[in-house]
Amino acid sequence: MSENLIPIIGEILNNYDRELYEEAWKNFNGKIFDCERLNELKNFAGRGIVKIGLCNNEKCVEEVEKCGSVLGVNENNKNERKKCIVCGKKATEVVFGKTY
Repeated sequence: MSENLIPIIGEILNNYDRELYEEAWKNFNGKIFDCERLNELKNFAGRGIVKIGLCNNEKCVEEVEKCGSVLGVNENNKNERKKCIVCGKKATEVVFGKTY
């Protein structure tokens, strides 16, 4: 009788593992936001990871860093140009977040 249960238990555990993974992935992706304006950034700062356009102008960087920290350049979209959320000039997509 126990030999018949092994495949069933294995299937139950595999399904449980898959469901946990899918839920975690959905939760993670639900905390990634795209912002095109500074007021949007202020709204999403602290709620997850925010992808924004940011130029190299020191004043723009300072304005953005009032809300949190630039975590890095989005390497997947490094060649894609965006507009800076502060001044509207050409910018690179960066990943932004609030660090604690």
